[in-house]
Amino acid sequence: MFPDLGITRALPANATTNIDLLPEQVGEYAFSCAMNMIHGSLNVTAPITTTADTPSDAVPTVHPSPATVGADEVPDPAAEEAADAHARRVEVRELSYRVLAGAILAAPVLFAVMTHELFGANWIPALMLNHWWQLAFITPVMFVVGAPIHRTGWLALRHRAADMNTLITFGTSAAFGYSVLVTVAPSLFPSNVRNVYFEAVGVILTLILLGRLRGPRLAPARQSAPWSDSNPAWPASSATARWWRYRSRTSS
Repeated sequence: MFPDLGITRALPANATTNIDLLPEQVGEYAFSCAMNMIHGSLNVTAPITTTADTPSDAVPTVHPSPATVGADEVPDPAAEEAADAHARRVEVRELSYRVLAGAILAAPVLFAVMTHELFGANWIPALMLNHWWQLAFITPVMFVVGAPIHRTGWLALRHRAADMNTLITFGTSAAFGYSVLVTVAPSLFPSNVRNVYFEAVGVILTLILLGRLRGPRLAPARQSAPWSDSNPAWPASSATARWWRYRSRTSS
């Protein structure tokens, strides 16, 4: 999304999306994903003109350039809207499958651990508290369900632009790795630090993906309505909304 330019586009995975960016003024234009988890800026060093004698040095410099501008193509608004709608449906369907799989696999582990540790339920089957059993359930959540988070997190780190995905990837990888070591070689650790955190890994990844479902579902409303504190198309849980609400309270 480019709020200053009024541009919102869905970016299907493993595909190239062409976006016409025609800023009329020199400056910096911020962009972000729907969840405000990935963000950056587009720097325009010279305005774009549509005359045929536009000098070559008037072409704006873009850092980075995630999209290409089809200067010779006439955009079809209906086709672009249909493509965006299709991309959102595909994204929602994929995220829904991942959230459903994560919930099915993480729920038994979470139920067994929380019921046994918080309420002292001794009727929980020993199999459900077995570390190997929990490892079998959470491994697909870690590497399959949470793959989009880890992929984005490592990519952001490689470009020295760590974000929320990087933090989640580090946290879940550390918790999962430690739990695997405790499961495989418990004798390496003192008896009082042999706890595993498989349920935390499963719950965190599933909930993060559940939150991402709001992005593509609210994208059409966001495209036609800019952000505001009272606009229901923008979730109140976003960082921008929280900051704006805090400033409103402190200034009043």
